[in-house]
Amino acid sequence: MKKLMTMGLIFASSVSAQTLEERVENLEFKSYENYTKVSGRLEYRFDTYTREIKDTYKTLNTSTSSEDTFSEGNSAAGYQRVFLNLDISSKPSDKLSFYGKLSMAKYVNTFNTDKGTLPEDAAYNDLARGSTASSSDIFVERAFANYSFNKNLTLTFGRLPTSHGAPRHFSMNESRKGNYPILSFGGNWDGMALSYGIAAGQAVKLVYTPVSSIPFDGQLTDGLTDKDGEAVDVNVPSYALIYEMEKSNFASANNFYFTLTYYSIKDMPTLPSTGATGSNLYLTLQRTSLYTELTGIAGSHFDVYAHAVSTKTDSEGEIIQTKGGWLTDKDSDSVSGSAYGLGVRYSLAPNMKLGVEYFAGGENAFLYDSSSQDPANIYTTYGTGYHLFYSHDFEGGFKMVVGHTTKNSEYGRYVFNLIGATSEIDNTETNGYAKFIASF
Repeated sequence: MKKLMTMGLIFASSVSAQTLEERVENLEFKSYENYTKVSGRLEYRFDTYTREIKDTYKTLNTSTSSEDTFSEGNSAAGYQRVFLNLDISSKPSDKLSFYGKLSMAKYVNTFNTDKGTLPEDAAYNDLARGSTASSSDIFVERAFANYSFNKNLTLTFGRLPTSHGAPRHFSMNESRKGNYPILSFGGNWDGMALSYGIAAGQAVKLVYTPVSSIPFDGQLTDGLTDKDGEAVDVNVPSYALIYEMEKSNFASANNFYFTLTYYSIKDMPTLPSTGATGSNLYLTLQRTSLYTELTGIAGSHFDVYAHAVSTKTDSEGEIIQTKGGWLTDKDSDSVSGSAYGLGVRYSLAPNMKLGVEYFAGGENAFLYDSSSQDPANIYTTYGTGYHLFYSHDFEGGFKMVVGHTTKNSEYGRYVFNLIGATSEIDNTETNGYAKFIASF
């Protein structure tokens, strides 16, 4: 009897302890849940893309070290794609906050491919993409932490919110999400930033984003050299200084936003350093860009934005096969250029927007946007680009956006459209699209 009672007490105490453990875990989870939030966005996109080439031109294919010839003629294609974003935000204390975004982009059910060497590149393997170890297609688009030393001074570090910046939100009828404007960065950049609030609605920010050259195929201590045998810096520092101002009921508008960015990098090496495309090419770049936006002008239903960039590109050295440098056909040169864009939007209703964008890029401007999802991206046009759009927000988190872009390219270059002598080209690209978006 005593044994039974003892066993019963032991069992009861173990159940009690287990229950207490579970309660503690639940309380811990609740505490995480209180300051961590997960949201997301799913986009299904249709595209029809056409290109007309009126003058034949050639570019260097850096993958094969051979020339690609683009002949006169027309081509057309239709695509369907899926984009997924999972947003994570957490504020464990009044001083610390974290923001992250996990993203995926893929073509719909790609059953036939004619290139590629990985298993997931083979025909009929798309239905397994993302589920095998060699094709984990979720990537970290951003992951950064903010730490506030006081109400004015904030340190930010990690993968910064530099992709899909203004004015990309304009046609989507979405608010700016802390992204840096496209003409300032236009890609996924890692680094650190120090922000200081100088007055109500005004702040300055110093951004540090080093560019790395790491010899993954050898010992990390060996370092890299260019084709002349000169040592290449592992980390080349680049900096940006940003001024921001946002005001409500300013200059007869419901809301006014302005940002000015100065970006600088010096002596960035251009690899590869050996082989047929060996390089001793170095880039020194200065970009000064601005973006401004007015919504609800003079009590009307009109919103407008303007953005512009002025660039100074210093190039030293060359890529062997190219016989030229950044925005030049010389092995030592300095060129300046500019580009600008405008956008106008009209509210048919609070949830229905109709608008147009225009962009003009000069021959010697340094333009790039590596995070673009548009087949005809007007914000990197060496020539002129147009974008017509209509966005409609439905109840319950569903959005539809339809649009049409036209990109008239007048200038091109041999590598990445940024290296080598200028070629006068005459290309017209169009892109009609429809986006179906769910926010959750």
